[in-house]
Amino acid sequence: MLVDKAMTNRERFINTMEYKAVDRVPNYEVGVWGQTIDRWEKEGLNIYDLHWDWFTGEEFFDMDAREYIDVNYGMMPAFQAEILERTERYEVIRHSNFMTGAGGGQSFGMLGGFNTMFGNPAPHVENGQLSHPMFNGVQEKFIAFLNELNNAGVLAPDWYTIEWEQAKAYTHGDKLGMVWYPAGALLAEYTNAKNKTLESVDVWTYWKEPPIEGGKYPATGNPGYTWCFTKQGFTDEGKLKRVAHMLDTMVIGGENFFHTIQGGTNEVFEAMGIKVETPRECVYNDDGTFYIYNEDGFPWRQEDGYSPIGIWQHFGLSVIWQRNAPKGATEFDKKHNETANRLNDIILSYDRWPNDSLKINVAINEIAPNLSDFEKAQELAFVTGKRPMSEWSKYQQEWLDKGGREVIKAIADNLNVLVPDYAN
Repeated sequence: MLVDKAMTNRERFINTMEYKAVDRVPNYEVGVWGQTIDRWEKEGLNIYDLHWDWFTGEEFFDMDAREYIDVNYGMMPAFQAEILERTERYEVIRHSNFMTGAGGGQSFGMLGGFNTMFGNPAPHVENGQLSHPMFNGVQEKFIAFLNELNNAGVLAPDWYTIEWEQAKAYTHGDKLGMVWYPAGALLAEYTNAKNKTLESVDVWTYWKEPPIEGGKYPATGNPGYTWCFTKQGFTDEGKLKRVAHMLDTMVIGGENFFHTIQGGTNEVFEAMGIKVETPRECVYNDDGTFYIYNEDGFPWRQEDGYSPIGIWQHFGLSVIWQRNAPKGATEFDKKHNETANRLNDIILSYDRWPNDSLKINVAINEIAPNLSDFEKAQELAFVTGKRPMSEWSKYQQEWLDKGGREVIKAIADNLNVLVPDYAN
């Protein structure tokens, strides 16, 4: 419902949130592409009639003003820094920051990153026998560790239920002491939240060693591609070889690699008759990594409607080898890129478990449809102390009875080993 009386920004916002009548719908915008400003200027707009800070409103477009308030989500008064427990493997320290999972009530979220610190998290063959994390001690040690964190009071009250996007407010508000986060995304999001100050680039770093002695990080990276060709489409062997060679040139190291990733190269757009306004650099580093750099915008005109990511880019993109350009248009950009590369190099140096999950093709949800929900409920109960860790062996038997026994048999068959005695 609309009213005739003009309202202030505040009145309009409050009435909207309370489902009351307003004079018009609030008008909020994040911002505008630089290419859009250029086009509007060419079309006759005096760009000096606008202040371009749309977070604070823009009278030219009748936008509403708004502000962001830094809300303290932490304890008040804050905890004093204190070592609660010290062992040969780790220290539990309580301070004003806390930890969260951000799995949206469906998983342990970021805290799941600790899972690999207690052993190989995937079922695998060891000494000719099936080794499963539910029965080789890996999952029990992981859950016991989370229980210790819970008992120490270092987990946020909403650590299990909060969604990933909501939890970013904790990260950007400097309320978290640890996150499990890709380096590029963490650095970009955090520095944006801090208005891209030079100081914000140095706030986060990555462990160079596993946080728990003897631990390793999870298997990661693209396992590779398998190209399949139909006999019907390639009765001509020569044609098949030509297509295979063409695809081979599109993977990293190939002469057509840069033409086929992240929107393509200057040559691709020029061949399509598209004017390249800001040339793109595509460079291989000495260590085999690569970077793509545009000082300003994209190599194409945004108003032409060409997507920044071409459909052809999926042939050989390997982001594990991608780096930021070791330069930038501003001092912040240069420092940001150098830091992102340094953090990514730390991540790539990690000792990791083998990717044993690739060897298993078992439809667990079809074999035991309710097993996953049972696991989540019981293991959350262990972590929060509603169920004592002394009942772990009882839980293992319950897990088998809920369908886990059939799952173990299917995995053993898949890996061509005998079914363990505990599952017979």
